[in-house]
Amino acid sequence: MEKPSRIGKILRTLAAAAVLLGLPLSAAAEGPYKNYTYDAYDNAVPTAAGYLPDRLVSGDDLGVGPFNGPTDLYFDNQAYLYLLDAGNSRIVVMNRDLTLSRVIRPADESGAAITFQNAQGLFVRDGTLYVADMDAKQVYILDSEGRQTGAIGAPVSAVLPAGFDYKPSKVLVDSTGMVYVISYGCYSGALQFNAAGEFLGFYGSESVTMTADLVMAKIWAKIVPKSMSSSQIRAVPVNYNNFDLGEDDLIYTTKDDVESTNGQVRKLNYYGKNLLFYNGTGQVRTYGDLDTYTTNQGYMASILSDVDVDENGFISVLDTRHNRIFQYDRDSNLLFIFGGSTGQLGCFTAPCALESYDDQVLVLDRQTGSITVMKATYLAKTIRAGSLLLSGGHYAEGKPLWEEVLRYDGNYTLANVGLGKAYEAQRDYQASLEYFYTANDREGYSNAFYQYRSEVLRQWFPAILIGVVALFALSAALGYVRRRRKAVSDYDIRVTALRYPFYTMRHPFKGYTALKEEKKGSKYIAHGILLLFFAVSIFVRQNTSFLFTESRPEDFNIGYTFVSTVGIFAIAVLSNWALSTLMNGEGRFMEIWTFGAYALLPYVIAMVPLTILSNVLVTDEGAFFRIAVGVVYAWVFIGIVMAVREVHQFTMKQTVLSLLGTLLGVVIIGALYAIIYSMFTQLVSFAGTAVSELLLRL
Repeated sequence: MEKPSRIGKILRTLAAAAVLLGLPLSAAAEGPYKNYTYDAYDNAVPTAAGYLPDRLVSGDDLGVGPFNGPTDLYFDNQAYLYLLDAGNSRIVVMNRDLTLSRVIRPADESGAAITFQNAQGLFVRDGTLYVADMDAKQVYILDSEGRQTGAIGAPVSAVLPAGFDYKPSKVLVDSTGMVYVISYGCYSGALQFNAAGEFLGFYGSESVTMTADLVMAKIWAKIVPKSMSSSQIRAVPVNYNNFDLGEDDLIYTTKDDVESTNGQVRKLNYYGKNLLFYNGTGQVRTYGDLDTYTTNQGYMASILSDVDVDENGFISVLDTRHNRIFQYDRDSNLLFIFGGSTGQLGCFTAPCALESYDDQVLVLDRQTGSITVMKATYLAKTIRAGSLLLSGGHYAEGKPLWEEVLRYDGNYTLANVGLGKAYEAQRDYQASLEYFYTANDREGYSNAFYQYRSEVLRQWFPAILIGVVALFALSAALGYVRRRRKAVSDYDIRVTALRYPFYTMRHPFKGYTALKEEKKGSKYIAHGILLLFFAVSIFVRQNTSFLFTESRPEDFNIGYTFVSTVGIFAIAVLSNWALSTLMNGEGRFMEIWTFGAYALLPYVIAMVPLTILSNVLVTDEGAFFRIAVGVVYAWVFIGIVMAVREVHQFTMKQTVLSLLGTLLGVVIIGALYAIIYSMFTQLVSFAGTAVSELLLRL
């Protein structure tokens, strides 16, 4: 193993120091809320706390009197935290340690006090304050003492839609002096102004998010008259509701959208294109809670209303529906979830803004008029230090940190990814594969497996070469013997009943015709094929490479597998037999069963070697595997079509109608089964509850 570089040693020392700073904080503490995260398969699982509440900071604590409807926080990434106390028309400035620095009371050019009407957004750049006031319809520009030096009012431009209502709710300014304003209700993106306040156009315009409701609305609009479709859902882009400026001078946004399943947080470059990807270029993740549900109040997905990016690139997002904070690293890996809706310290009533710095997250609550200070635990500091090393490509240096994380949470996804990368960097590919598998990281698993496979091939190349040559020699010998044999006629009687399934597999068009005419189908052979079909399905389910299946071996259920194979086959045969009696089909039930079972033989024979083959392929070679599987399924389908046609002596049109009817029958029977099963389980539950009540009353 190569010695670590000097830079690597420095990074490892810094990371360890960062961890040691958190030692006084207990990672095992629970806090006043449910500590959970999502595992590699997006299941909510309990975990140790990442952040714990430290204290509350109110206006009374600062000696300035109660806050009145505060709406925003801004940390200048240097020394001061600014709080927009909108109801009191003032800006409270705190030092980095949250002690009072000063109070700014805005005034216009003449010195008269400015009364905020509905101030929602605050930003500070080089001592200049920008306050977005929705009802005043302008962005106030104030100097460090609060004296107004300018304003950004409603823009005038031909690109603005008719009747545009300027309601600035949030504002930020980049390092070049460009001003970005979110106008409430504007669906064209943020408004962009130059340093002189001149309107330049829209920035980061969102595309329309197509949901199931929108698709149905579009279809419905094609059917009903315009007068009836006027109340239908309109396909309009989703508007931004907040944003923040990262250390790289790129803008992070949240959007007011509960229908989107991903991409609710974006990182926009200078052209307004999203750069915040997850698990590969071009992919975006779902932010907020992954477990969503529906109540009488509607779809209860997270409502993301604020985003903050700290000095290390960690992204904190405020969910104001569930009053939680979700923190991600710069690669959108979920790190922590904390907060809640109770009245305890660390939970919130009406959170409206957040800021983060120095391993702490500050949450402003509009209703209680206070700031909750959440501090990172030892576990959180360890994870954050490891994440920085991981994103920087210093995999080996992060190994001790991820091992420490797994002491507290053995299934923590990012820790398993980090250890997978670390062992891969140390050329211990077998250990690397185990961690990537646990983390459900297919890309990492594929890369490590490619290296492992190359290593094995180099080691065993002579033996593999001899095996390949022997295989070709055996194939040539068998071919020679086959050619020496006398050719058997397509309908020769010497094609025995035992050989007929293989004959129909190789010659489906002629084989099923011969099978019907010569009546050599065997129900016992059909039962055997069906039993093998079930066994092979289990083998495929349990042994297909991790890279090419979503199923997990540990989730195997033999009952479900039996129902989804033999059960569906039996239902399909029953449906086809019932339908054929209405279509004057000639096939009897057992004939349909036999012919159908014969059609499954290509799957039985081909899927075992293909499944074995999947375990020596990497992701980039997956197309070959999927094509081969597709050929097998097409082979089976052709066999089913020919089996149905010949067993009933149908025309091709009748065959297609029969197959469609069979599919419909399977769906109907499956739905009836689901209804009956649901009613039965409810009846059992009711009976159990009734018995329990009776026992309690006796």
